[in-house]
Amino acid sequence: TIMTNWTDRLGRQNPQLLREYRGRLKPRSVTAAVALSFIFQLLLYFSVKDAQAPLSPYDIIYSTLSWTLPYALFVLGGYYIVDDLTREEKTGTLNFIRLSPRPAREILLGKLLGAPILPVIMVLSAVPLHLLSGLLAGESLAHIASYYLMLVAGAGFVFSLALLFGLVGSSSALGKRQAVGAIAFAGLA
Repeated sequence: TIMTNWTDRLGRQNPQLLREYRGRLKPRSVTAAVALSFIFQLLLYFSVKDAQAPLSPYDIIYSTLSWTLPYALFVLGGYYIVDDLTREEKTGTLNFIRLSPRPAREILLGKLLGAPILPVIMVLSAVPLHLLSGLLAGESLAHIASYYLMLVAGAGFVFSLALLFGLVGSSSALGKRQAVGAIAFAGLA
């Protein structure tokens, strides 16, 4: 089938990414991430739909989502990466991964793209409302596209920092309190 071919191909190209996806993309987790996103969007919509402000409800939704999406993605994604590395360090599987014959860049790319997949799904679930409200608020499609490009670039930067913090933090004095460090990193992001 198509799904089997896709996972086989992904497993051959980056086994670490496939491992991360298999561990995180459970129906219950994905449903919870999408449901949280939709609940937030509904609450946001109903809180501003009858607003008597100088701005239209679409302006308010667009600007609120423009600030909330990066915060949710950076904080939750960074936390997931650091937490994942902490758990792997505690269980000893991080050393197993380090000794893998696969190239280090492949393993790190698998962690970067795999560990924060649920926050990415949550943010992607809000993109249609953000895009629609931006267009209805009068924003140009080029401006909205540049926003998404910056969001992706920012996520890459923050996730790379989280990966560095997770790998270096385990051998430092902060490594003993890495869960606290993960929360601090998320707040800093």
